[in-house]
Amino acid sequence: MSMTSKASVPGCRERRGGLSPNMGSSLRGLFIAALLGFFATSALAQTVPPALTGPETPLEFDELNPPDLVDIPRLKTASVNLTWNRGNLTNDNQAGFRIFVGSRFGFGDIANVEVAAVKDKANYNLVVNIPADDRRVYVRLHWTVKENIGGVVTETQKWIDYIYLSANVHYISSPTPGTTIGLQDVDGCKAAPSILVEWVAAQNLGQPDRWWLYVGTAADPDSILNSGEIAAGERSFTVNNIPTNGQPIIITLWWEKGDANDWQSNVFGYNTSILPSIKVSNPLPGTEGAMELEPNGLRVQFWWVYAGTAADVPNAGDPPNPTRYHSAGLEVPEADRGTTSSLVSFQNFPDDGSNVEVVLWWRLEGEGPDKWKCRQFTYKASSGPVITAPVKGGDNPDKLPIDLTSPTNTTTVTWDDKGTAAQQWQVVINEDGDPANNGLWKSALLAPDVRTVEAPNTIFTTDGRKVYIILRYWVSGGLAEDAFTDAVVCVFDTKKVPYLTAPGSIAKCFTNNLGNEVTFEWLDGNFVGGDPAQSPLGYWLYVGSTQGGREFHNSGALANTVLARTVTNLPTDGAALWVRLWWLIEEKTTQTNPNPDGGGGIIEVTTQKWLPRDFKFTNPQCPEITDPTYGGTIIGAQRVITIDRRNVALDALWVTVSSIAPTGGDDKNKNPQTADIDDSNLLTPTTTAYTVRNLPIDGSQVYVTLWWLKSSNQVQNWNFRTFCYVSSADAPLPSLVVPDPTKDVDATDLEFAWKSNNAVAFGWWLYVADNQAADKGGGADGFNVHNSGFIQPGENDPNFLIKEQVNGLPCGTFFVTLWYLDQNLTWLKIQYTLNNKAGCGGGGTPPGDGPSGE
Repeated sequence: MSMTSKASVPGCRERRGGLSPNMGSSLRGLFIAALLGFFATSALAQTVPPALTGPETPLEFDELNPPDLVDIPRLKTASVNLTWNRGNLTNDNQAGFRIFVGSRFGFGDIANVEVAAVKDKANYNLVVNIPADDRRVYVRLHWTVKENIGGVVTETQKWIDYIYLSANVHYISSPTPGTTIGLQDVDGCKAAPSILVEWVAAQNLGQPDRWWLYVGTAADPDSILNSGEIAAGERSFTVNNIPTNGQPIIITLWWEKGDANDWQSNVFGYNTSILPSIKVSNPLPGTEGAMELEPNGLRVQFWWVYAGTAADVPNAGDPPNPTRYHSAGLEVPEADRGTTSSLVSFQNFPDDGSNVEVVLWWRLEGEGPDKWKCRQFTYKASSGPVITAPVKGGDNPDKLPIDLTSPTNTTTVTWDDKGTAAQQWQVVINEDGDPANNGLWKSALLAPDVRTVEAPNTIFTTDGRKVYIILRYWVSGGLAEDAFTDAVVCVFDTKKVPYLTAPGSIAKCFTNNLGNEVTFEWLDGNFVGGDPAQSPLGYWLYVGSTQGGREFHNSGALANTVLARTVTNLPTDGAALWVRLWWLIEEKTTQTNPNPDGGGGIIEVTTQKWLPRDFKFTNPQCPEITDPTYGGTIIGAQRVITIDRRNVALDALWVTVSSIAPTGGDDKNKNPQTADIDDSNLLTPTTTAYTVRNLPIDGSQVYVTLWWLKSSNQVQNWNFRTFCYVSSADAPLPSLVVPDPTKDVDATDLEFAWKSNNAVAFGWWLYVADNQAADKGGGADGFNVHNSGFIQPGENDPNFLIKEQVNGLPCGTFFVTLWYLDQNLTWLKIQYTLNNKAGCGGGGTPPGDGPSGE
């Protein structure tokens, strides 16, 4: 409900000197203020004064000239947010504000609050609780102004009064809104208060059909109490667990009339009293633990704590004698009083879940020995944490690892601390259950608030053996390796499924036998009888670069007696290597008999099913011959091999080539046979290609060993890998490329080009002549067109395209002799007869006629 006030000119009432604004209206005060204002020359005479701006549209009230009271604005709630501005007062002449809220003009019986002026702040607010009982409420906005009059600085008290009607809603009458909820005494000790909340139903609103009560903070209104529905005739409700840390709380009174789910509410604010408190888990942590004593802002100078059985609790007001009770006393350093919590340790807590009585005594700063105050608490003793996952015991306990779909998956271990205030945790998995044995795997040291950790599935050997998950914890601060207060030990069975037993890892470069070779071995699956129940009927192996990939190896179906597979030609680029082991089982299921003539019913059906399990390795990273491809065929008597260093830091390289399969290659014999075909000698570490010569051309096998010396190898041992190739029975000869020997030439000047086609060529010599008898050393006219002289081949490139410029080619038939120096340092030649159509004067050789050679 709201009303609109009549327009009026803002007024300003002022008082000077020490007259109190918390009084009724005074004619004498107004007369003095007016008189002083008449004779004084004020620098603020033309200022705009502060003004109340809300809630609603404030109505000014002057006792000497009251407004038309039919226009009094009505408040909507009991919790009222008063807002005002500072007018055009400046930082230099404004001292501060004061708000008076009362049931009579000029009084502050409902609220009397000072509000400091903040530099450059134009708008202010204050939340006030006002009884919602349909009364008149007077609000005085009071401020202090500093003025400089003739060089004399004075302070002037000014104010404006306003009037409201309080809300006409149901409201809480007790505790009084805006007050502080006091403490209570229990057995001579201070205790958190238990309050009776009482409320009043507004007479003219009608009786609600139901009530509801919230008690909490502004951020969480029902954090202390959510009453549930309260009968219409009730007018009170008991609330326990009121905070004792001085924090503000609110009580919300809800009501509803009818069945429209149209709940309405009224909010009331309170302050809480302050008591020291103990911060500790409940139940208490095992046999040892620490309590954090919180002063909550009180300047506590002395603490004394008792923890033990109820029978031994000391008398109220009588601090415990340390020779008789489980107790600890301490003095708080002066710098920490009121702000810093104190820690006190205890040793002899029970661990059977029984009750522990705790009494906290304190004395404030400057108080004597007769001023001890106390507070009592009851806790349960902890029986220690519990591992909650994997699931242990029962009809269907977990078998580890739980998930076998990927080797990168993990088994989640979780636990419930059961109130154990551990300073650190650690999870260990081993095969003997000894809490001191780090065994198969251990986690990092875990923070106090951690309750879960992931264990890698790769640590489990899935042959049905037992493994132990151990939760180690430390509860009194500090943690040395393997030095824990206690541990929880749980035993589990592992699953029974085939698994790889070798290689354990592929951590170094392959050096066994030939090429990039690994032998994968797996468990004899005939023992398997757990998950699944049947023994494997057969196996299948994939090897690839991705999970489930098989580009490196696909074994096909293997008998169940085959428990190993050698895989060659694997990469060495440091990337992932995935191995999938499949096994075949028989699976029995039941289904309804589809044959109605068979009598129906349920029949058992046996089917076969392949099950996979993946394993992940990391390929070694080491130099490799990438061309030719391992196992490929080499055509020709020479070939360039391409070397990829794989980003490995090297000091040197070496290449040896043999016709005999290596028999060495282990740590004891690092010589993979002699180099009877080729030996590069020492190569620089940046070498990327080497030309192998004198290769056989009979289809036999060739073994190329790449040696390297790592920069990081302090003992300077050579590493190596051997690659196997097949030579070709073909023996290609060098060939002329330009001009094309099968076509006529049409040029007098031409750049000749040829290639070796992997034939060994240590050097070249090109002759061009106009007679067929021309030959190397064949006389002065034997190379009467062109004599190239010795031409050096391209280094490390047997197929390098050799080029030579020849000018003055004759018309008609001419002869080309291409000489090359083979691996036996013997000059061999290839001859071509060509026809040139250019430079023949009268049109050259007639079409269709071949060269006469004469």
